Amino acid sequence: MSSSPRVLVTHPGKDAAEQLAASLAKASFDPVWSWADGPQALEACLREAEWDMLVVSSALPEAQLGRCLILARELRPGLPVLLTTQGEAAWQEVAQALEGSGLVGLARQDQLALAFSRRLTRNLAGHPRTQNAGAIRQGSFFAQLFENFPQAITVVDTQDVVVEINRGFEELFGYTPDEARGHKIQDLVVPGDMAEDSSDLRRRATMSATVQRETVRVRKNGERVHVLVVSCPINVGGAPLGMFWTYIDITARREAEEALRLAEKQFRGVVNNAVMGIFQATLDLKLTMVNPALAAILGCSSTEELLARPEQCELFLGDPEQALELWRRLDESGAVSGLEVLVSRLDGQPIWLALSARMVQGPGGARFLEGTVENVTARKLAEERLRHAEEKFRAIFENAQEGICQSTPEGRFLSANPALARILGYDSPARLIEECTDIPSMLYVNPGRREDFRAVLEREGHVAAFESQVYRKDGRVIWISEHSRVVRDASARPLYFEGTIIDISKRKRAEKELRRAEAKYRSIFVNSLDGIYQADTTGHYVSANPALARIHGYPSPQEFMEAQGLTGPQHVDSARRAEFMRLLTSTGRVLGFESELRREDGAMIWVSESAWEVRGEDGQLQYYEGMVQDITARKSAEDQLRHQAFHDALTGLPNRILFMDRLDWALHRAQRKHAYRFAVFFLDLDRFKIINDSLGHQAGDALLVEVSDRLRKALRPMDTVARFGGDEFAVLVDDISGTLDATHILSRIMAEVSRPYAIQGRQVFTSASVGVVLKTWTYERPEHLLRDADIAMYRAKALGKDRYEIFDPTLHQTATSLLQMETDLRLAVERHELMLYYQPIVDIASGHIEGFEALVRWNHPRRGIVPPAEFIPVAEETGLIMVIGAWVLRSACRQLAQWLKLRPDGTPLSMSVNLSAKQFMSLDLVGEIKAILDETGIPPEALKLEITETKVMENAEFASRMLTHLKDLGVKISIDDFGTGYSSLAYLHRFPLDTLKIDRSFVGKMGDGQENSDIVGAIVGLAHNLGLEVVAEGVELPGQLDELHGLSCQLGQGYLFSKPVPPEEAEALLAQGSFRDE
Repeated sequence: MSSSPRVLVTHPGKDAAEQLAASLAKASFDPVWSWADGPQALEACLREAEWDMLVVSSALPEAQLGRCLILARELRPGLPVLLTTQGEAAWQEVAQALEGSGLVGLARQDQLALAFSRRLTRNLAGHPRTQNAGAIRQGSFFAQLFENFPQAITVVDTQDVVVEINRGFEELFGYTPDEARGHKIQDLVVPGDMAEDSSDLRRRATMSATVQRETVRVRKNGERVHVLVVSCPINVGGAPLGMFWTYIDITARREAEEALRLAEKQFRGVVNNAVMGIFQATLDLKLTMVNPALAAILGCSSTEELLARPEQCELFLGDPEQALELWRRLDESGAVSGLEVLVSRLDGQPIWLALSARMVQGPGGARFLEGTVENVTARKLAEERLRHAEEKFRAIFENAQEGICQSTPEGRFLSANPALARILGYDSPARLIEECTDIPSMLYVNPGRREDFRAVLEREGHVAAFESQVYRKDGRVIWISEHSRVVRDASARPLYFEGTIIDISKRKRAEKELRRAEAKYRSIFVNSLDGIYQADTTGHYVSANPALARIHGYPSPQEFMEAQGLTGPQHVDSARRAEFMRLLTSTGRVLGFESELRREDGAMIWVSESAWEVRGEDGQLQYYEGMVQDITARKSAEDQLRHQAFHDALTGLPNRILFMDRLDWALHRAQRKHAYRFAVFFLDLDRFKIINDSLGHQAGDALLVEVSDRLRKALRPMDTVARFGGDEFAVLVDDISGTLDATHILSRIMAEVSRPYAIQGRQVFTSASVGVVLKTWTYERPEHLLRDADIAMYRAKALGKDRYEIFDPTLHQTATSLLQMETDLRLAVERHELMLYYQPIVDIASGHIEGFEALVRWNHPRRGIVPPAEFIPVAEETGLIMVIGAWVLRSACRQLAQWLKLRPDGTPLSMSVNLSAKQFMSLDLVGEIKAILDETGIPPEALKLEITETKVMENAEFASRMLTHLKDLGVKISIDDFGTGYSSLAYLHRFPLDTLKIDRSFVGKMGDGQENSDIVGAIVGLAHNLGLEVVAEGVELPGQLDELHGLSCQLGQGYLFSKPVPPEEAEALLAQGSFRDE
């Protein structure tokens, strides 16, 4: 029979039955068991096999539970039965139902193992047995079970005295049954320090039935042993008889656990404190264990945080290619070492990791990965920097402008860069190394230089700026500068030299040029006409050239430097010199600073000085340098030019610029001081042009100088008189109390100007027309004030000259109106707003129309018809009269040509056109009239050109020549407004005239008195005597017509016949033919 007890478990559920059997196995009983779910199955099992114990669950229905117990008593009357239950109420019910039964024990389901042990022991301890064969076999079985049970068991009575021990107890504690029986169990196995623990355990066992505790007990030999103690009370008929004590030796397990704990502690310490990341992962690369170092590497605050983040747990191999590479290596060798992967930390920062891992097979055959992770970002970055540095230094080596090389002490190149090859004229570094095999003899012009070079290197370990002449490959000699050091082996023996070589040929040539330049500049310094100096930081001169000494009046630079300094007494204005030094020290540079000096001989001069700081390489001020020019002559010229810029060259008076500046100052002063008053006069000399033209420009200039002197004398010292050009002067009368002061000064001026002048031995007279502005405080701009004074002056001239006019706003309005008229008149010419009216000229005797006079009118878009008296003067002043006159002449001739075509009988008809003075003086007039005659085709004698008497006599010689040229064209010449001017009978006789026109002022007064008729008669008689035709203007009354007829005046013109009319009305008059009744 097997030593394992055979147990039959009756329970409605198989899973629960398995749990009951498992609890027995856990208590080391390791039963062989079977399951019955109710009475029927139980009966079959009891009949088919022998059992050491029947376990019945109270979970069975009440009827089935009773049936199972009856079957057990009937079929196996000596079979121990354990009834398991869940609650207290069920215990009481079962206890009442089974009262008096000796074979049925009760147990809570969670104390099944202890009850099981107790029932087995009870059967072995002499409980009355049945005499049938089954009972005998059962008792024998439990005796063998007690004896051979692998764990130590002892039975004690209620006084803890040992009744029996088994073999396991003897083996564990070393006591034989005879040695143990009769002794208290505490005296045998409980150490003195564990007595309290033992008493507590017994107390708990008595109160709680089964108790188990891990504790320490002692062997017979005194050796302490770790045991699991299980107590089980022995009760018979409800009375306590003793206690089962079971001792399980757990020393090995405790030692293993302790060793494991220490190992785990050590391992955990290693893992937790490791600098390197440590991990375990499933085969699908999911992390299952990590140490703090790995969490920190991946940016997590703890291992828990890392394991809680799925995206960080995939063994940081998000790249499929990296994962494939990992598995490829694992498949090849079962392990991978130093696989470098680029991953991202939790904060997104990329890092490089070196991954080492191997495949591990755990308990149950499960495989997983374990390994280490090292953060190699710093190394990778260092490697990258090293790679970049190598590339950089390789690029520097290859692309450097300086030659770089290594050479042996014996004189052979080991390496060279392209720059050195170029410097020495070789195609490549390889050709240089290959061909230049003996540096001393093949490179250096002086072979001994290489030995000198080597000696310095071996002595000093390095050499700098070692300059030598060497041969290029093409034979040319160049200068080089070598910087080198010695590289030695472990024994300090020279291995090779390395360094740089630069071509300094240009520098050598520059140094040569510099020496030549220094000599040249020394010559310039000594021979310069400008003073040149250097001064220390305290202001004392440390060098000066001869020119500077001469400028200051000293015989030599040495004497000058001993006597003077930068701030010496030679400077007239000490404040000005202090400003120079302030600028120099604050800005470091002063250019063109002008100041006045007193030479050693006392003479005053002006100089222009430039100075600047000179600093060393450390930025510290070393000294000052400067240049000094004598600009005395230039300053004198500038003063003269300045005076000329603001004064009139002829009279010495202030000019317009200076006057306007003073006038502006006066205006500003008037705005600041309300009591301040001033006045402005604008003078223009009367008849100056006649004097200048008749006596010449020298006489005119002399007159202007004399007038200027008189104006100065007539003014006060604070007043200003200025010449504006020509014969115009302006006066600023400053600081007056009122109008009376101004008029007194004005009276003195006009009196002085009007006195006779002695010019070139002749007595000359002139006067002044003066415009005056008194209300000057109303102005803000000087040009406006001067404009109004000018307007008032022109008003004075217009009113008869030799007078003054005080400006008032109406004068400005008149001037503005004239300006507007000028603007409109210019536009009128462009817009064809001018038109011609025609007034007939009639034969007084017959009444027939002999011709017309063309009279221009202006059809203004806003004002309507503007008479000539308003716009012709403006046209003459602005020069527009030339354009208007040419248009009138051409238009009148074209109209005459049309009317002549309407007179088929060939009756003559004339057209009279007025010529302005400007037209008459034009040299182009003759050609212009000839072109019009050719263009229109009218007979030349049909065109009558009318010229005023006054304009003809202004320049009689020119008029005579012009009239002759016009007469040569065949046109008729008329003198207009005869009798109003001054005519010389001699000139009238010489002029090629055809007609005299009596001015309307004489004709209009006929009939008022015999005198006017006599004048008209005299003019008619004069004309007849000269063979000229006479036209009377302004005939308005029949009496005037009769009187003119009586005086034999041939032609008349006036409102009696017709006013000036448009072309169509004039054409109607022609059709009428006569102004007399037939």
